[in-house]
Amino acid sequence: MDNSTGPMKKISEELLEGVRILVTQRDNLREELKYAQSTILELEAQNIRLVSLLTDAQAWLGTAEILPVAKPSTPLMHSIWLTSTSNSKLLGPVEEAWQKGPPEEALYLLYVVLNQENLTNSQRVEAQLLYAAIMIISGHSDQALPQVEDALKIAEEKQLNQLAGKAQFIRGRCCFDLKRYADARWCFALASHTKGYESLIETEMQAAEKLLDQLPAGDIGRSLSLSI
Repeated sequence: MDNSTGPMKKISEELLEGVRILVTQRDNLREELKYAQSTILELEAQNIRLVSLLTDAQAWLGTAEILPVAKPSTPLMHSIWLTSTSNSKLLGPVEEAWQKGPPEEALYLLYVVLNQENLTNSQRVEAQLLYAAIMIISGHSDQALPQVEDALKIAEEKQLNQLAGKAQFIRGRCCFDLKRYADARWCFALASHTKGYESLIETEMQAAEKLLDQLPAGDIGRSLSLSI
């Protein structure tokens, strides 16, 4: 009889238990990250709401300097976002709220959507992209960029090619607003295959190239900082 069987079995069981512990820790971390992301979205929505209230108060008091809070109309919305029929039932109310007035109502509805447990990868990605689009039009491209990056990562991992292209376009808009014109042009090039966005991409690409040509040598806007 092989005396090594007992120790080997014990080692195997210990390894298996170690794997189970790691899987549990991984799942716990995923839940913590999900909670952290939802908290960030809620805080950003509250921040925009507070800015809107402050703007109204300043206007009422006759203050000279009024904080800019965009009130998107349909043309503004359609300069960055085209409605998707696949997720229209889920995101339709958000898009409608965005068209009607200030962004805080739409952002709140998106916060509710993103906290649903049964979202598919496609639904989550598109909801995050809509959130980013609203933030960009509202003048908060710096806060929109992390959401776009996260959505793009999921879309590429799950091979959601149309949504990946849409994410690249919206990421390009973020970079454009942040005066990172080389990055913007790169994103628009990567998004060029995206159905329905061809005209928007061409317009934004031309604008990015024009502004890029006007930058002096060594300007940070000439540097390509994106990896994908």
